[in-house]
Amino acid sequence: MVITPYIDVVNLAEKYYGVDVAYPAIIEATKDPNDPKTIFFNFSGHGLLDLSSYDNFYAGNLHNYDYPEEAIAEATKNLPKV
Repeated sequence: MVITPYIDVVNLAEKYYGVDVAYPAIIEATKDPNDPKTIFFNFSGHGLLDLSSYDNFYAGNLHNYDYPEEAIAEATKNLPKV
């Protein structure tokens, strides 16, 4: 089991909301050492560039989009089978 004791990057505060949400899952995952788990979350983006996205979201300009199954199949065809 590996738990990173710190994050050695400097980022905007918005990203740490993701860490805050993942933290309870990390604590839960460490309760049973005989049942190891992997916790993966996205720590990405740039707050400055996200501001226009917030504007678009609150203005109702963002819409759900069903990504085509063919495009998903094409993008994932070379991934290893696990």
